[in-house]
Amino acid sequence: ALSGLEDGVHCVILRPPVIYGHGARGSFGTLLALVRRAPLLPLKNADAPRSYLSRANLSDLIARLLSASDAQWHAQHGKAFEPHDGADVSTRALVRMIAQQLQRRVILFSVPKPLIRWAGRLTGKRDQADAIFEPLMCEDIEVLDTAFGWHPHEQMPASLKFLKRAADRY
Repeated sequence: ALSGLEDGVHCVILRPPVIYGHGARGSFGTLLALVRRAPLLPLKNADAPRSYLSRANLSDLIARLLSASDAQWHAQHGKAFEPHDGADVSTRALVRMIAQQLQRRVILFSVPKPLIRWAGRLTGKRDQADAIFEPLMCEDIEVLDTAFGWHPHEQMPASLKFLKRAADRY
């Protein structure tokens, strides 16, 4: 994000985690497709905490940055921020929340992590297979509140309600 000031251009760096919302692709889209199509998933051991950022929260953050004062931009110039929803969620918990929103029954079972990682290598999805079990936590969200007066206005599971409205598309 950038802000033009009389004494030059000031910028901050945003390093978001997985961004989710209507039309999400990538790992979130893959997880949606799995929950919709597979009633049995080998993700019972996927309990590492992971940070996520809803599209609505990201849009709100961008709007807040655009309305930030010159003094805020000047004070934060060159700093990196990790915006997120404010609560970490494991892949296992996310699968259950998605299933609830899609009104699908899903059964999670345990498979040794090395076996899933091996399957990921075979299918060319090694990074995704590894990420299922690894924590991915962002910095404390209060940093953005202090710097720009922003905090997330929604968290899971409420932020997944878009799935109910679009259940037929996933």
